[in-house]
Order: sequence, then structure tokens, then C-alpha cells
Amino acid sequence: MTTFIETRAEAPAFLAAEPAPAAPVADRVTARPTVEAAWWLVLGETPGHAAITGVFYAVCLIAAVFGQSLVGTAVLGLALWFALTLACALELAGVKFAYDAAVARAAGEHAIVPQALSYVLAAIAVGVNIFGHLVMGDAFGAAVFGLFSALAFIAFTIRAEFRRRQADRAAGKAAHPTPAYGLGRWITQRAITKRAKALAAADPTLGLYGSLAAAEAAIATEARRAEIAGLLRRKALADFNGDKLRASLYVAQYDLDRIAAELCEQADHTAAVTDIAADLNAGRTTTAPARTASTADTTAPAPAPAPKARQTRTSTAKTKRTNTADDAALVARLRALATETGTAVSINRARTEFRIGTPRATRLVGLAADPAYTLPAETLATD
Repeated sequence: MTTFIETRAEAPAFLAAEPAPAAPVADRVTARPTVEAAWWLVLGETPGHAAITGVFYAVCLIAAVFGQSLVGTAVLGLALWFALTLACALELAGVKFAYDAAVARAAGEHAIVPQALSYVLAAIAVGVNIFGHLVMGDAFGAAVFGLFSALAFIAFTIRAEFRRRQADRAAGKAAHPTPAYGLGRWITQRAITKRAKALAAADPTLGLYGSLAAAEAAIATEARRAEIAGLLRRKALADFNGDKLRASLYVAQYDLDRIAAELCEQADHTAAVTDIAADLNAGRTTTAPARTASTADTTAPAPAPAPKARQTRTSTAKTKRTNTADDAALVARLRALATETGTAVSINRARTEFRIGTPRATRLVGLAADPAYTLPAETLATD
């Protein structure tokens, strides 16, 4: 059998291309397809492939039928013409139901009954050749004719299933084959290779290196968006003065991944590069002019400066720039800021405003919020 399920998925260029405009009626009468196109439309494959498939199946079928006819005449005592008829019917019945199952499955059905019947009939045909020749005492014939009977059914089933998978890929019901990425890449770059395989299955036009590049870009983008989303959560927490519940409720209202993606799209990289370059150039010292040859020749070398005496290091600790104001004055300022803004001053703002450390800022904020703490009279008079 060489007639299989046709599909446009593996059609050559002369069939896959868009059809040309319709010819006039007078020209359509004499228009004929090319020989290769006609073979493809009828068989679903090229003439060479169809010839090889047909010859192979014919040889296997003839050998299987011949072996079953020998069993029918020698074991069952049937006439030769009747044994040949039964053998042909048995061999072709398995192929017929296998073809029906392939067509039904290509149409979207499960085709359990015809598929099961094809396997049962194929098993019976192989069993007749094997056990029949064993009864005749011919072990070699049992092996050879049983093998040919099985090959005939297997060859047709493999080709029919391949045509069905091609039809499913053309209809979008099955994934396309993915490139071979190699064992080394699977070991060293498993995450990238796994993503590349998924991308190549969704878009076969990417190919090997295109899918790898797309996978690397997708993973880098996801990592950047995840980092931006984490920073947005921290910003919301800081805006609500460390109130995790309110910050979480605020963040839950928005799609942080979408916000991160839009921030990346709206980022002005040119302006960022300009600002960074200006910042770097601002801190660069002015270089001295290069010496000319005449100056180097006429100017005597300056004497080397005398080495300075090494100063002994004292045990005095390094001084830190801290706010020397007393706690009462800072507490008074904190209460004044709280009165102006209407909210309590946070620890971070106290650190920034007064240039003090975190422990002292925490203690001052607590004193400012404690109504039992009273300021001295001198501090009140100063304020």
C-alpha cells in the first residue's frame, strides 16, 4: 500500500506556495499539473519514495501470502487457489483496518475499534505463519515467513502514523519536532535549553540558535522584572512607614510584573548613559599638558623631595560626624515636625534630618512619642 493520508505540512515548494491567479477559461482546458505535483497530490510523497515503499510492501506481502498458502495446503489440506485467497484476505484485512484507524484519528476520533482489529488480525497472520510452519517441522520457514508477515504490517503502520502526525502538526494539534541541543548543553545550561525547547516547539522557524538566543533574552527579562517588582514592594513598605499590612494591601491591587515591564519599556537608556558619563567626567581631575621635546631637553630635572618623617600614630580614635545637640533639643524638634506634618516622624527621617545613628534615632522618636516625657525649661525657652 502506498496511498496514505495527505497533508500540506510536508508538501514541496511548488505546492506550499500561494496559488497563482486563476487562468482564463480557455487556458484551463489545456492546463495540466506537472508529473511531480500529480504524484504528490495522489500519493502524498515523491515518486522515488513511493516506489521504494511500494516495492518493499509488495515483497513483504508476497512472502507472507506465500508462507500462509503453504500452511493452508500442507496442514489444512486446502486447494492452492483457496489458500492464496484466504492468505491475501487475512493480510489485507489488517492493513485495511489500520488505514481506517489512521484516517479516523487524523479526523480527531480515537478509533479504538479499528486500531484494535488491525492489531488482532496482524497477530493472527503472523501466528499462522509461525505456528503453521512449526507444525510442518520447518523452523526456518516459521522465522522467515513470520518476519515478512510482521514487516508488512509494521511498514504500513509506521508510514500511516507518520502521515497522521504530519496532519496533526499542520492542523495545530501536535507540536513540531524541536532541534537537537546536545547532551553537553543540557548538562551545562539546563534552564536555557529547556526554555529554548519550549520556544522552538511553539515557533519552529526559530531553529537551534534562534531558540537559544530567545531563551536567554526571555530569562534575562524575567529576572530583571522580578528584581524591579521586589524593589517596588520595598518602596511601598517604606511609603507606609513599615506597615506591612497596609503595604501588602496596596501592592496586591496592582500587577507588579506588568508595571516592571512597562518601566523597562519606558526607560530612556540614552539619557541614563549621558547622566552617568557626565557624573564620571565631573569627578575627573584635569591632566597636565604633555611635555614637549624642547622643554624636556632644556629644563633640568628637579631635585627629589626629601622624605618626610613618619609620624607616630596615636591611639586617638577616629572622630565621627554626629549631631552634638542634646536629646531634649532634638526631641523638641521632632515634636515640632510632627505638629507641622500631622504625622509622627519616622526613624529613617530622624536619621536623615539630624544626621544621627539608628539607635539614637530610635530612642529620640520614642521619647517624642511619649507624652510623659517633659522638656526642660531651657529648651522650651530656646524654642
